[in-house]
Amino acid sequence: MLIKRTRRSTPRGAVSMVLNLSRREINIRFPSLYSDTTREYKFIIPIDQVFDLSQFQEANDTKTSFILTLRTPPHFYKKLSGGISATHDDAAFTWREEDAWLRQTNVLRTENEVALQKAHSITLKNDPEGAVNIGRWTTYRITIDDKSIDREKYRVFRAALRDHNVPISKVEQFQITHQGEPAWGLLDASLTEHDSTSNSSAAQGVFEHSLYSLLNPKTNEIYLPFPVRYQLDVCISHGLINEYNITREFLETLSKTDHERSKHILERVALNSLRIFNPMDVFKLHVGKLPSMRSRIPDNCVLIRSVTITPSTIVLNTPYVEMTNRVIRRYKEHADRFLRVRFEDDQFRGYARIGATSQKTMDEVLSKVFRTLTKGIDIGDRHYEFLAFGNSQLREHGAYFFASLPLAPTASHIRGWMGSFSHERIVAKHAARIGQCFSTTRAIRTAGFPPVRQSDLIDDIERNGFNFTDGVGKISA
Repeated sequence: MLIKRTRRSTPRGAVSMVLNLSRREINIRFPSLYSDTTREYKFIIPIDQVFDLSQFQEANDTKTSFILTLRTPPHFYKKLSGGISATHDDAAFTWREEDAWLRQTNVLRTENEVALQKAHSITLKNDPEGAVNIGRWTTYRITIDDKSIDREKYRVFRAALRDHNVPISKVEQFQITHQGEPAWGLLDASLTEHDSTSNSSAAQGVFEHSLYSLLNPKTNEIYLPFPVRYQLDVCISHGLINEYNITREFLETLSKTDHERSKHILERVALNSLRIFNPMDVFKLHVGKLPSMRSRIPDNCVLIRSVTITPSTIVLNTPYVEMTNRVIRRYKEHADRFLRVRFEDDQFRGYARIGATSQKTMDEVLSKVFRTLTKGIDIGDRHYEFLAFGNSQLREHGAYFFASLPLAPTASHIRGWMGSFSHERIVAKHAARIGQCFSTTRAIRTAGFPPVRQSDLIDDIERNGFNFTDGVGKISA
């Protein structure tokens, strides 16, 4: 276990582990210093969720530690600083204790960290560096002084968990390592020198970087083409490869290996959900002849990358084949720069849809959605910005993003090509008109029909300020 952040009991708050049988969940509460004040946080683990709970005796034999290993990130909450009275509403007919707890997307320490996070785009890295990465750190150690343990309550605690098929296993040895350094410094060392947002192809980009490296040698620079870097981030975001385990040797080997083979190896790790503790072991995987996937993709389909934004993290997915739409067909040479983004909640008892509440308990979650739409997403050396969304994507809480090029095309350039929608003043109708361009369609092979002339257009029927021709067509044979 690698210790990354530690929170201890203070006079203003104590670390506690509470079993709530009425709600069938375990509540872990802890204080955290924020500027000059102490805030109370908690995270919830449903006891019907799959997780491991272990117990071991510390080396000094005066403290007992409980190790919680989770499959998915828990939901974090912060207690309202104004107290319970701040949650009371004269117009409300009911009140719940949960109204005093606000859902959180991170655990920060200072106002500067909050401002820094709001100003930056969404990324897989843990920014700010001092924050608690609640989305990807899923193993927790709760250490309790043996003198403070009530033996009778602890017996009831163990018996209740055992009755719910959650046994507490005893561990004789548990290895704890000190703070390590993640690999982001090595991965991002060359991003400022080599800008892959240029109009050059991937092969030309690799050649330009090799030439740059010869003219400007640097000992700390390791360059990975974007397809390889993206697939590595896929493995990291799914917890298959930990960034704290990535070494310089691994990145150099990955960079020197044929880039198609490197990408295929990482794709195999992701598709088979192989947990890799030593990254160098990926090169021992048996990889046969590289599949010629691009030659098997139909003309009306394309490989699309996609990510899922959750309140606590960002999850990247291996590219998959999808039928094209009018926009992607028009910019097919830049199809790899489109990104499908979906907003989901962290899995909680099988439910993952983000929903609003009558209270303000979900404001932090909705703020992250807004920050994604306004600030964009950073993956490797590409910055993706909001493009638009299709009508079906809107129902699924999804959208299209695009990594703009310095000259063209850019996201605004693509929206301008789709047409002029400024006359649609209703927000929902404006979005629906743009969304029609992203409907999944097949290209129609025309029979050489002449273009429509201005004189061929029929005047709209307008009465009392209303237009009655919306959605009505006329065709003659």
